[in-house]
Amino acid sequence: MATADNVTSQIPRYLGNLCNLKFLDLLGNNFSGSTEDILSGFLDCPNNSLVSLDLSGNSLGGELPNSLEILENLQQLDLYLNSLWGSIATSIGHMSSLQYLDLGSNNMNGIIPESFGKLSKLIQLDLKEIHGKAS
Repeated sequence: MATADNVTSQIPRYLGNLCNLKFLDLLGNNFSGSTEDILSGFLDCPNNSLVSLDLSGNSLGGELPNSLEILENLQQLDLYLNSLWGSIATSIGHMSSLQYLDLGSNNMNGIIPESFGKLSKLIQLDLKEIHGKAS
């Protein structure tokens, strides 16, 4: 997939229709829109195979949606250096396969949800420059 190509547009929703896709790396492409845009495509693939999603270094905005939990096989989620805001979605605690999570360098604030305690497989967590507190 495209990496550091400096593409300027929204992430195509149809990428979520690639139900057998395991790795999606869109690092540094200056994509705009929201994380909800790409996640809505995965709604058509309830048994999706995605294990790694790297959307870091783009211009994605908005809040983290509760629909993140549809990515139940996801082991790596990297949203570093975007323009996300708001609180961390409580549904993130339902992502039982998650091992790596980077939400650093966004405009997020609010409460770090108690559901983080359910991420028993989490090995690496980066929340630098998140302006929040634990619930």
